[in-house]
Amino acid sequence: MTAHTPPPPSPQPSVLRTGGSRLIVSAVGLTCAIALVTVMLQAPPGRAAGLAGIAVGPAVLAWVLYGHPHLRIAPHGLWIANPLRSHEVPWPAITGIDERLGLSVERADGRPIAAWALPAAGRRVVRRAGARPTVTARTSPQIAAVHEARAASATAPAAVPGTGVESRWNVPNLVLLALASGWFAIGLATL
Repeated sequence: MTAHTPPPPSPQPSVLRTGGSRLIVSAVGLTCAIALVTVMLQAPPGRAAGLAGIAVGPAVLAWVLYGHPHLRIAPHGLWIANPLRSHEVPWPAITGIDERLGLSVERADGRPIAAWALPAAGRRVVRRAGARPTVTARTSPQIAAVHEARAASATAPAAVPGTGVESRWNVPNLVLLALASGWFAIGLATL
């Protein structure tokens, strides 16, 4: 009887987003909360309800643009949640990964899907004594995790058959933006 080596495990599900986006959402949310409390304490009740929209609008916008976007690595592929649309991309449908301006998944049909949650890490200048400085690209740890998961999925058995990419509108985000925009407009009208 020979020992059988099990195949490497599929990538474990994980959710990726940058720390900078969390900082932006926290800072805007805190600022808007302070503004909301100030409006409620100082304005007459009828006017405060309208003016509250001026504090709520930017907080909702910050959450939709920076708090909601994320990328989920799953055994069968990637789930890319952008502000207005989400995409489920199985590993077989990914033909390449571009990270020049941020993570962008190249699909078999040639159309890329950008991941708002994972911007590029930037570039750095490497200086050596007696040589010209060179500029090199940095890979963020989140984008490196996507590369590792893709490499692991190539050796693991396929979890889900098919190579179709599913895209959906983020209806809750759209409704939330519409309501917050309306409330913001009412707040501006009550100034």
